[in-house]
Amino acid sequence: MTTLYVRQPYLSWIQAGKKTFEVRVADAHVLFLKIGGCITLRDGQGEDAMVVEAEVVKIREFCSFFCMLQSLTPEELNFVAPDFRWDEILCALIDIYPPHREALGVRLIELRVIPKAAS
Repeated sequence: MTTLYVRQPYLSWIQAGKKTFEVRVADAHVLFLKIGGCITLRDGQGEDAMVVEAEVVKIREFCSFFCMLQSLTPEELNFVAPDFRWDEILCALIDIYPPHREALGVRLIELRVIPKAAS
């Protein structure tokens, strides 16, 4: 199973169901993601890390963050980063990914959280 590291507060938003779209550049490990596959999302390592399991529902491909954001409806933008404006989302993505990584291509991954089994 693929593991992706997600910064806070984004991972908490995924767990709460507020953020259902995860944006990634097309690194090798992201290219192996398949619709219907399961992934592990973590905000760090060790026993204190938040861990969320999710199913990949859909993957959309774009040439840049700008093109991706232009293609999304206001509702979809809210699923990328709740309560962020378009320009704030773009700034956050540029802060995470330098231009040479964005040049690999952009993937918008739609997720469905897998509820944890009751213990």
